Amino acid sequence: NVVDVPDSRLMMPADTVVIAIGQRPDEGFLRCVAGLETAPNGCVLVDPQTGSTSEPGIYAAGDILAGQKQRTVVQSIAEGKQVALAIHNTLCE
Repeated sequence: NVVDVPDSRLMMPADTVVIAIGQRPDEGFLRCVAGLETAPNGCVLVDPQTGSTSEPGIYAAGDILAGQKQRTVVQSIAEGKQVALAIHNTLCE
């Protein structure tokens, strides 16, 4: 739990900041992508190896994915790295 300490200030350098607050994503923006396949709960369906969606050039990772009930920040970061590698490999073909 976050505790506010009056008159204190902490600055921590970081390359990456991941917000992990245990909430579901707002998948409403996905409706504007015609043809994007989603699960009944609105989350995105992807190729599990590449993170590619049903729409060419669109990839997904993390909490927006369908199929897993409990998500962790560790899973999301790993998926993000896997998808980044898949995108890199596609661009290098």
